[in-house]
Amino acid sequence: MIKSFIVLFLAAATAAAVPGAYLPLSRASAESDAGGPWTSFTLADGLASESLFTLHADGGGHVWVGSNAGVSVLSPQDQWLTLTSGDGLADNIVTDIAADPANGQQRWFATGGGATLLNDGGNPLNKTGHTWVSFTKPDGLVDNHVSAVAVDLSGRLWFGTGTINAEGVESGFGASVLNTNGTPFVKADDTWTTYATANGNLSNDVVRDIVVDGQGTVWVATLSGLNAYSGGTWTVYYTSDGLPSNNIRALLSTANLLWVATDGGVAVFDHGGTPHNKSDDQRAAYTTSNSGLVSNATKSLSMDGAGRIWIGTNYLVSGGDDGAGANALDTFGTPFNRADDTWATFTTSSGLSSNAVRSLLAVGGGTSWFATNRGLSRLNYGSSPSSRGDDAWVEYDTRNRIPASSVSAIADGGAGAWVGTEAGLSYFDYRFTPHDKRNDEWTTYVDGSGPLAFGPRALAVDGKGRLWVGSAGGLMVLDTRGTPTKRSDDVSIVYTSANGLAHDQVNDIVIDSAGRGWIASGSYLQGGLNVVDVGASVPSRSDDIWATFITTNSGLPDPYVTSVALDGNTLAWMGTQNGAAALNYGGTPFNRNDDVWAAFNPGNSGLAYGAVRDVAVDAARNVWFALALEGVSARARDGSWVTFKQADGLANNATDSVMVDRGGAVWIGTDGGGVSVLNYNASLANKADDAWANHSTGNNALASASVTASMQDRWGQIWIGTFGGGASVYSTVLFKQRWLPVARR
Repeated sequence: MIKSFIVLFLAAATAAAVPGAYLPLSRASAESDAGGPWTSFTLADGLASESLFTLHADGGGHVWVGSNAGVSVLSPQDQWLTLTSGDGLADNIVTDIAADPANGQQRWFATGGGATLLNDGGNPLNKTGHTWVSFTKPDGLVDNHVSAVAVDLSGRLWFGTGTINAEGVESGFGASVLNTNGTPFVKADDTWTTYATANGNLSNDVVRDIVVDGQGTVWVATLSGLNAYSGGTWTVYYTSDGLPSNNIRALLSTANLLWVATDGGVAVFDHGGTPHNKSDDQRAAYTTSNSGLVSNATKSLSMDGAGRIWIGTNYLVSGGDDGAGANALDTFGTPFNRADDTWATFTTSSGLSSNAVRSLLAVGGGTSWFATNRGLSRLNYGSSPSSRGDDAWVEYDTRNRIPASSVSAIADGGAGAWVGTEAGLSYFDYRFTPHDKRNDEWTTYVDGSGPLAFGPRALAVDGKGRLWVGSAGGLMVLDTRGTPTKRSDDVSIVYTSANGLAHDQVNDIVIDSAGRGWIASGSYLQGGLNVVDVGASVPSRSDDIWATFITTNSGLPDPYVTSVALDGNTLAWMGTQNGAAALNYGGTPFNRNDDVWAAFNPGNSGLAYGAVRDVAVDAARNVWFALALEGVSARARDGSWVTFKQADGLANNATDSVMVDRGGAVWIGTDGGGVSVLNYNASLANKADDAWANHSTGNNALASASVTASMQDRWGQIWIGTFGGGASVYSTVLFKQRWLPVARR
């Protein structure tokens, strides 16, 4: 999610496709929508995780965020890319990032599985230009748990090691130094050196941070003591040398000063260019008792363009970590004279996503970034962090992106869309700017049991705005009371095979004009079709009315009912694993006496293949069947049949979904070929005048070529769910805006 804590002029929009109809008030920013007509929503659209460890800014204005799920890169245009072990990282836990001073396209990553170098080819967001290499213990690292990385003035790589277990106990193996001899992607000429307590170099083997100062001294922060390496000699600094604690957490080198964050406060050193001679040092310590420091448990340091020092706090608590926020310290160039110091404090009440600040980055221009255990925060503080009236905060977390890559169902959510993925049920608020992802917000419903514990396979919205959710765990009817991002006022009911469903696996749902739900369910051995009226009260079963159709009491040809579609108020069409069926229920689905069934298979009809994946009915009452193989078969109102395959223009003969839009175009989702759109020009049997359009990943249309679901919303936008890629929208709708002042959080 992105939250702004300032007053904006926001838009209520009008869809050009719906003349005179005003959309609800949008909480989106007033920036115009751009792009199209296709936009895809994937796991690369936001932070990989809310558990963040490190921050880095490159010369091109990109912000690199290391997390426990890879590296997320944010461009100056607010575009995201996530890099993981599947791309080339040694491990998805990324604890530190350092630039290669000899090459602005290269960055080193400290990970939980080794050290990695990336050359991004000059465009961090274009993976095709990326070159990777990783280094692990077999190459020469003392251990794969790399906690810190730095490049010294000779171009050698310093890798600190350290890890922490679930009980909060830290362990480490010292530091390794790699000389690549100028060929980092060629390992044959590499040389390695290890420094540790065992060879009398380091004061402790748990390394928290490494920095190199302007004179070339390498400073190593450890669990017990600050270590300095220069000219082949090591020197250790302890509390007896002016440190507020021997537990060193982070380092910052600025001109001739070294700033040291410890669990007992912050120290600043001027060693006068003689790190091994402590007698001429000038030093000062900042603690809660002698300064404006918000907590002595300091964890991160950065300096902005005006020379102010930014300090993040963090400490371990039961089950995780916490903190007291962050400080900005302006010493006005006199760090050893506290008389003129000014302090500013930033916490969650100011706009931070969490007080547990693990890393921070002051990039200049009045902007600072904060990496926390609950996401990323950006502060635009204007001319001074001490002047709070012009502060503007933006919060980034995983709700900027789709929660999972495989989408099984999509339903119209009014001001947004309901999306079912393997991670559960999500509500996607795209703020009426479908091609502008900067203000997107995904809210995911997570329950430990019931249908929401499974990935929804079917979604539908009834006339009262209630959401019907089908999954491998049954059926839920959910009334959000018009607040889909708020769970506290929800009411719902759950149905399973124990209380009415033909089978727990729900495959499709449609809602008829009377508000009844038609539920296709089943697997290979058991299942059927249910019709349910939940009555006026969602949570009460006392007013429910049910009808159940299975192979033993109806004309269903197979228990595995994959799909259902309605033709007016009297006819229902079903797809099964072994053919299709039509039920004329005479407008009374709960009265079985007037039912008339018909079954269709390749032997008795023009159905080209028995395994039907989806069914749709168009305005001319043609019925369309998406087949697991052999393309799409259509049955005309007069009973004639026609089948469309690759030879006719279909992208792939393996189809999974079919949907007819309000203009009469047929959208056919294929397994591997993307989506095919057929305009048969009112002559179903005459293929000569057919017009086909195919959309796949190759033309930047879809997130994946395997299409699993499709839906047209009230504004005319087409939503496509895919397997392994995410969701895509085709939108040419123009949302007009009228400006209203709204305070937004």
